[in-house]
Amino acid sequence: MAKALTIILSAILVIALLASGYFYFTLTKSQAQVTTLQSQVTTLQSQLSQISQGNLNITLTKADTFDAKLHDLLQEHTFLLINTIRRSLDSSASYNASLVALQNNINEVGTLLTPIYGTNAQQLVSLWNNKTIIFITYSNNVKAGNANANVIFASAAQSYEASAATFWTSTNNPYPTFDYNTMLSLSADHMNDVKTAVDAWNAKDYPTYFTDLEVAYNQMGQYADVVAQGIINQNPNLFM
Repeated sequence: MAKALTIILSAILVIALLASGYFYFTLTKSQAQVTTLQSQVTTLQSQLSQISQGNLNITLTKADTFDAKLHDLLQEHTFLLINTIRRSLDSSASYNASLVALQNNINEVGTLLTPIYGTNAQQLVSLWNNKTIIFITYSNNVKAGNANANVIFASAAQSYEASAATFWTSTNNPYPTFDYNTMLSLSADHMNDVKTAVDAWNAKDYPTYFTDLEVAYNQMGQYADVVAQGIINQNPNLFM
């Protein structure tokens, strides 16, 4: 009996030791994980501090810089274009200021592309100014209650989209890296997304408007992806 009791007590002691060991191991592992996370947070905080003070050296290639600038300008263009059209629809006193900001953005895009396409970059500037006119004409027709507003817009948009696709695929490119159908589709999506957003605004459906605004912004990011990569691939000597 005494021997059996001893065996039982020994087994309990072994189990207790194993349990305490497992608990210690688990606790130590958790503490190690917490310490690692704290270290990572400290490192990130240090990097953010250095960035804000301009002390962290980040090496960007010419291609990186061009890509980032083009994305900024094209997505800014989407916001400015939609903002200008909705202010036109509202007959807002801020319309003229919005139009000036939009035209400045378009000129910046032309300036960015001039080292690549030379004076031909002004063709895109003209195309985008024409795109602005297409949308302002649409807004004026809507305000006037013109039943043909959508038909007039669709015809003008189709012509613009074909011209924009041609610009990227043949007008300026001795060694084309752009696909015509891809650029046509991207241009058509851009026109449709912008119109959808301003239509929602005009209908005073503001929740839908903000959703559509985000869609148009993201779509122009995809447009910028294709354009930037195509330009970089086509002109590697300019980004060395």
